[in-house]
Amino acid sequence: MKVEYVQPVAVQDDPIFRVRLWTPPARDGFAWSVDDWELTECDLDDVLDWARQHSEGNPFELYVRAGSPDFYHLRGRPADGGGTQETIILHTD
Repeated sequence: MKVEYVQPVAVQDDPIFRVRLWTPPARDGFAWSVDDWELTECDLDDVLDWARQHSEGNPFELYVRAGSPDFYHLRGRPADGGGTQETIILHTD
């Protein structure tokens, strides 16, 4: 971890949080499902409470956007660490 002293700057009061909720596949061989939700007018503790309640024990990811169009990853990881693979077979006539 790198720690550096910085001067105080203006802070955005209304961050936008995004919670990505992962739902396990219905059957073996199927992919995890994911739903993204945006939460506003709340703080980090509110968002964590909401995510834990709505994830029903499944993995979730948490992002924040403040002062730029980009979302920054705060915690969590995709449910399927092995990645997703889809096989498409093409045939020619």
